[in-house]
Amino acid sequence: MSQSTVQSSSASSIEQHDYEEFEVWHPRFNPWIIAFTVTLATFMEALDTSIANVALPHIAGSLASSQDENYIIKN
Repeated sequence: MSQSTVQSSSASSIEQHDYEEFEVWHPRFNPWIIAFTVTLATFMEALDTSIANVALPHIAGSLASSQDENYIIKN
């Protein structure tokens, strides 16, 4: 009777050990949320660059600066 008790307890520990080896890994954060955040940040950076490039000639015109004056100052 004691042999069957020993065998059943060792069998359950083997089953528990096998289960621990094959646990499925899950990421801490959802990868879609990370992808969306990176995409949104990239879009915002491109939008900001576009707005600045469109606004610069208008800012220069407001300061009464022409393209020729900008070229002379740079050289």
